[in-house]
Amino acid sequence: MKRNLKNDYCTRIKQVIQQTCKPNIIVVILILISVFTKNGLGQEKEPEPDFGFWIVGNSVTPRFGEHWYKILDELEQKKDGFNCLLQAIATSPKTKKDILAHCRLSSLWLNQAIDSLTVHNCFGKTDDLEFYSKIPIMTHNEMKLVQESLRPIALSVAERIKADIPKIKQEYNELKLDSDPKWEDIAHLVIDKFLIDGKFHRGLAILQREKGFKKYYSEEQKKITAFFMEKGSQFGTFGVNWYRIKGQNITRDVYFFHGGPVKRYTFPLNKLARKKYFIEIFNRIKIDGSLDELSKYEIQVFKDLGWVVNDKLAVPLVNAKSLKVLYDNALEKTGNDAAEIVFENFSVIMDSYRQSPYSEFSDGAGDYMQVCYHLLFTSIINELIGMEALPPIPESTPEYFGVFITIGSLFD
Repeated sequence: MKRNLKNDYCTRIKQVIQQTCKPNIIVVILILISVFTKNGLGQEKEPEPDFGFWIVGNSVTPRFGEHWYKILDELEQKKDGFNCLLQAIATSPKTKKDILAHCRLSSLWLNQAIDSLTVHNCFGKTDDLEFYSKIPIMTHNEMKLVQESLRPIALSVAERIKADIPKIKQEYNELKLDSDPKWEDIAHLVIDKFLIDGKFHRGLAILQREKGFKKYYSEEQKKITAFFMEKGSQFGTFGVNWYRIKGQNITRDVYFFHGGPVKRYTFPLNKLARKKYFIEIFNRIKIDGSLDELSKYEIQVFKDLGWVVNDKLAVPLVNAKSLKVLYDNALEKTGNDAAEIVFENFSVIMDSYRQSPYSEFSDGAGDYMQVCYHLLFTSIINELIGMEALPPIPESTPEYFGVFITIGSLFD
């Protein structure tokens, strides 16, 4: 049982007072202690939001410098302090004095943190010596408000995609091998990843360039877009981490859904995917998910990931050749049509940007536009589930859900 030392301390004070003071003085002092503890002494401080850093692009170096991730790692070693700093300036610029009043930080650490973030082009400084973030810092509440404003777009896009899902399903069933999963087990990979996060996202990038919407990007944002988003069970945006498991005889891609509907942030393969023994284990997984050729220790690796049910791999395995034809042909028009709907209603996104506190000091809307795109991904998936065009996502999402392995690679 976790003890509340502050309450213990106050209890002890009461005991001492009762032993040493007159009754009327006791009453006054106990009232003061009661008020004091209700104002925070006896209560634990609410934890700061936990922010994660996102990029849309290939390399952070052109915009944030080659040591950017090292800087982030160092700052995140003082996790509560870094999160408090981000929250303090999320909605308006703050002086160092204002930040210290909001956060329990040492002046030395704060000076070093702000200097590092400013040098690496993440923070800026006003003429009044106030510091602000050059990239959006989005809490759950802010994400929720933005998503709600974007819902009419998400609904229209979902209706367009829903109209084509029967055709996409039919083509998959014609292409798939006998060993491939049935549509219900692979639908979220095809629609969420390859259509929404793939063709639709690519269509947005092409159309914003063709239609002149790139003008809203600053020169820095054209190099790469980035934002901070609060993690946790309500994580608002949708993303997919992609890992290539490449051994002597195999190439297998692993797709790991995070954020959005799956309500998950951790990326469990960041280190494992590069380890030789992990690659060899993958080499011996059978297409039906059987783990017969693996040792107990090797099976335990997948059990620790939460990917084993009834001694079989619960993660769907699908032949990449089946998906590649589908990706190259059946999804193209649907993705482009869906992207057109977004730009027909682009004023909604720009209105949201102009109303955000971020817009006042930003050099461009590019980062915020990418926030909106990724929040749209989540909303579209949720709308399709609500329309019963996609299978539901379990409320308590198993670790294996939203993980897919391809035999071969779509991108070889």
